[in-house]
Amino acid sequence: MTIPLFGWKDHGPPDIDAANLEAMNAAAGAYTDALAAEKGAASGLASLDGEGHLTASQVPPPVVSSSAAIDICRTYGATPGNDCTEAMQRAISAVVALGGGTVYFSKPGVYQIDGVQVAGTSHGHAYSGQIVFPAVTFAETPVSITIEGPCPPPMVKWGPQSGDNQPLYMGGVILLSNATSRSIFDCKSGKEGVYASNIEIVWRNITVRAPNGAKCNALDMHSAGSLRTEGLTVDVNASAGSVTEPLAVPNEPNIVPVTGAIGIHAPWDGNMANVCLRDTEVYGFGAGLRHYEHITLDDFSAQGCLVGIEPNEQTVIAHACFYNRVLLQENKWHIKAISPTTIYGSVDFEDGPNSAYWGFLWDIDDANNYLYGRLHTHRTSGSELLHGVKANGAHNILLREIDRAGYAEGLLARASFGNEETPDRKSVV
Repeated sequence: MTIPLFGWKDHGPPDIDAANLEAMNAAAGAYTDALAAEKGAASGLASLDGEGHLTASQVPPPVVSSSAAIDICRTYGATPGNDCTEAMQRAISAVVALGGGTVYFSKPGVYQIDGVQVAGTSHGHAYSGQIVFPAVTFAETPVSITIEGPCPPPMVKWGPQSGDNQPLYMGGVILLSNATSRSIFDCKSGKEGVYASNIEIVWRNITVRAPNGAKCNALDMHSAGSLRTEGLTVDVNASAGSVTEPLAVPNEPNIVPVTGAIGIHAPWDGNMANVCLRDTEVYGFGAGLRHYEHITLDDFSAQGCLVGIEPNEQTVIAHACFYNRVLLQENKWHIKAISPTTIYGSVDFEDGPNSAYWGFLWDIDDANNYLYGRLHTHRTSGSELLHGVKANGAHNILLREIDRAGYAEGLLARASFGNEETPDRKSVV
């Protein structure tokens, strides 16, 4: 079976309108029928090669101006209310084999992910997930793959207090997992020595939902080369007032947790300079986000987690991280530094000791003074903390408070900067 090759990378992905989407689906449907007759029921995960790629005869041909855009509902038969694990694995592997493109859910609804953990080792690094992105080595052409739904999830789903018990939303495309360990999505490493694969993964207009009391990682993109999100929600299967405590994450900066519960584990090798989380929310995990260097957060929020954000750049001389309009609410620790990291930007801390799910401890927990850079901070509730940030350590990062009248006078942290303009207003033990 011959696969047509196109220079789609030379021209950019095309606009997909209703007419050519129908043409794509018709052609892809005919191909799938032929593939089923040729391969039979055995043409699933068992026929992936050693790197997780589909074999050539399994790859649907690109239809829309050479860009691999696969409607998983029509091409692989994924339907709301049913297990889509194998359909999604096949679609992802097909798009990667074609050099990149989009796996598209044309039908809104709740899709089950009930598959077993697929575990192994790739280029010396362990992986385990119900769905696994293939490895792309650095001798191969870089690949970009987008997982996309038809409409954004609601951006506000839980009330401002845990007692509000706002019902669980059910709009858009929801990927509902039954995983109780390891990861829902993982990525194979494509390089020896470091966690990295020559692949960019983009999540757009999707909700990934773990069981309540999360005991698994949702998106372990630790070995991906690059990660972008837009309109992504990572949450647990519970209404706001019914969330149970997630599994704590091992506080070991150089070990990928296999029993922890991280909502989004960002790529380790930030040198690819394209790790950007935009319009993204995480709810109900041990750690909402663990990130390394060179990440940009733009309209990001973490709520109801043990730790909202775990900065883990590992060296102060690495590339800086940028927080743009970050909201951290009702977490036990809003920011918990686990290795040296440089951060610039703004953070809104909401709710204090009397409203956090698991008992509020710190806005910034940095006992080892790992954090560097500058943060503008704002607090909107927690009466005793309204005019300050409760920080443990954090003497190497410059904190400037923002209040409703603009910038408040003074620097909250000044220990390593020699700034004697105003007294330190930070709560410190």
